[in-house]
Amino acid sequence: MAICIDKELCKQINSFANKTWPQKRVKWMCKPGSWQRSRYIQISTPLKDMDLHYELYCGKVQLHIEGKFKKEKYKPFINYLRKEVKSDDHIKWRRWMGMAQGLCEINYEINDLKDAIQYLTDIINLFDPIIQKYTKAHQSERTLNIEEELSPLQKKIEENNYHNPQPEVKPIEKIDFSTLSIPPYQRPYKWTSRNVNQLITDIITFRHKKQYRLGTLVLHNGEIVDGQQRILTLALLLKKMYERLQDKETKAYYKKYIDNIKLFAKSTTFPNRYSLHNIVENIHVIEGRESEFDDQLFNFILEKCEFVVIELSNISEAFQFFDSQNARGKDLEAHDLLKAYHLREMVDMSEADSQNIDKWQRQKTAVLKEIFLVLYRAKRWSRGKSARYFTKNNTDEFKGISLDDCKRYPFYQKEVIAHIFSEIYANNPIRKIDQNKIEYPYNLDGQIINGSRFFDMAHHYLSLYNSIKTSEVFPENGKASEIMNCINNYEGMKRTGDQYVRSMFNVLVLY
Repeated sequence: MAICIDKELCKQINSFANKTWPQKRVKWMCKPGSWQRSRYIQISTPLKDMDLHYELYCGKVQLHIEGKFKKEKYKPFINYLRKEVKSDDHIKWRRWMGMAQGLCEINYEINDLKDAIQYLTDIINLFDPIIQKYTKAHQSERTLNIEEELSPLQKKIEENNYHNPQPEVKPIEKIDFSTLSIPPYQRPYKWTSRNVNQLITDIITFRHKKQYRLGTLVLHNGEIVDGQQRILTLALLLKKMYERLQDKETKAYYKKYIDNIKLFAKSTTFPNRYSLHNIVENIHVIEGRESEFDDQLFNFILEKCEFVVIELSNISEAFQFFDSQNARGKDLEAHDLLKAYHLREMVDMSEADSQNIDKWQRQKTAVLKEIFLVLYRAKRWSRGKSARYFTKNNTDEFKGISLDDCKRYPFYQKEVIAHIFSEIYANNPIRKIDQNKIEYPYNLDGQIINGSRFFDMAHHYLSLYNSIKTSEVFPENGKASEIMNCINNYEGMKRTGDQYVRSMFNVLVLY
């Protein structure tokens, strides 16, 4: 069984590190009542910058590449580390925080203090000399002079530059609600029960993830320029969840944070009666789902749910941003929301995944809108339901089962079996010899598998849909070719009703 991180372990490793590597920094996170997934012990590398550090996390010892070291200018250095230390049976590179090889870990589980000390020593003895060798050879390069800082004034000016804003990813617990306010130019609070239910469902669905990104929060001197709907809803949700906390230690730890939320609530006025109505309704919605809340979910929201926070420098920039987002606005399409949802479901990204996402990125918006409208109609019509339009309110149709979910309900076992079998078949070394392929057996009205399989499905049906829209794929003198030529070239084919009927025809052909 993997070792659990507690205060005693943190003190023991800190004591060992201070004696063995007195020049290194040690940092840990071990909050009372928190999940093991939110606890860690970090030790610095020779660079002394904690964006590159060794870490004991979830029973493994790892080297983490984070923050500035993910930037392009550090790429030669990071590639050098990967080149010098290659994955094998004992050590492997894995995906971390959006980077394909963002961490390197010793491939053994840590069961006790002795293991932790041994494997921390091993990974430090492995990487420290490599880092020192590289830095010595590149001392003249500014890219590794990471301790050089801008003057406080210059840094402040750069961070507040609207044309080049400096976004910062913050977990919700790092956002001080007591400093927030809603400016008079903001729109009313418009979230309804549907929005609140969807937010709660998404948080519960992704509670097993290491991080969950909630969106962007744009601020000007504490005024919320963008992100009002989510911030207000989270304030309502967290206050209600806090009241239900069972662990007294956790409740005492977060009391000040909830007090800040209460200050935010008291200082916020809603002149619009529509906003007040929605707030009251949404409190009832949250109360109706209280049976799904527990202490672990409360910790997950505060520690693992994040916003990208952008600070703007002056009021004119705030109005400029507000106008661009809300007046002219480039609203996300339904397929953009689906893309974000299923990317969050992907823990490790294979080469095939990268190719599918790259193909998605190259598609025009109109093409993606069309294929998802066709797929949406296929799913709805197969159940005898209406499907005139596909909007952001209908994205649930393409949110399915997660393979990371321990639950296995009978109604979707066949999809899980088909997925596992096709993966085993495709990854068998014999495929390199016989070159055989087997596609996952997609079904238009079947269950969606979240993550990689969703993008594979989208690419599959896009290729199939493109092939049936012309007569070129059918025998030249056959009946099918004659039908396609006819419906592609008659005078009224662009009329609204004709296009709707054509959509029905395309769905039938896809079946």
